Amino acid sequence: MNKLLLFLVALSTCVTATAQRNLVGTWKYHDLPAGKNISAEDRELYGRMMANANWSFFGNKAYRFVTTEKTEEGNWKYNPNTQKITTTDTKGNVAVLKVTKIKGDLMNVTLNGGTRLVLKKSVVPAPDLTVTEIIPVTPISNYHRKEVIVIPAKPYTPERIAKKWYFTNRQLADQPVAQNPTLTTLMRGSFFNFSPQGTFEANIMSLNEGGNWVINPKNGIITLTGTNETESHWRVEKVTDTELVLVKGSGEEIWTFASRL
Repeated sequence: MNKLLLFLVALSTCVTATAQRNLVGTWKYHDLPAGKNISAEDRELYGRMMANANWSFFGNKAYRFVTTEKTEEGNWKYNPNTQKITTTDTKGNVAVLKVTKIKGDLMNVTLNGGTRLVLKKSVVPAPDLTVTEIIPVTPISNYHRKEVIVIPAKPYTPERIAKKWYFTNRQLADQPVAQNPTLTTLMRGSFFNFSPQGTFEANIMSLNEGGNWVINPKNGIITLTGTNETESHWRVEKVTDTELVLVKGSGEEIWTFASRL
């Protein structure tokens, strides 16, 4: 092996090691990226969802993810070519964080479902976390978005919608990948409860809302009017006895609900 090749190998190893050292630490939710068309409501929602969530990346390639509901541990690795952090927990679940920018103590990441977050490094943990054996599983990237079946306008009646629907999935319309396991954990137990009398109750994490609802039977648009008179619009993409698929706003997000938790 010539001197130039040895130098390039050494340089690559050095760059990779430096990048991994920069990632070691505890990262907490800080904000949503600037320059995005994000409403104040969505910023508040993400702030509540991620308030107690943090990722700790240890120097020995172990990681810990903490939410208000659970603590998840496993192994992590970083690919400098793709700029992706891949985590595998002790149950074999795989998640990917795409690092788009690191500057100082701030890191911009993109989660599996396309959600973009800004994380802030808070504490550098001791690099001695030990986790149990990892179970191999199919990578998240091998999953595909299920095709959404459009139901004709006829079922768009209040009677089909009026029940309690539990959140199961949220994805961006332009991101045909599986939902990030982190978001699944954070949103567990969230629901919309539509009463036959035209009132609704919503619980998305710790964010509670109530008010009135009405559906347009011709186009399937549900209008929610909160107690503070703010309105939000959701289009029914699919409805069965056990599943409800709603498209939020102008179509940027698809939310799926089930009749049972």
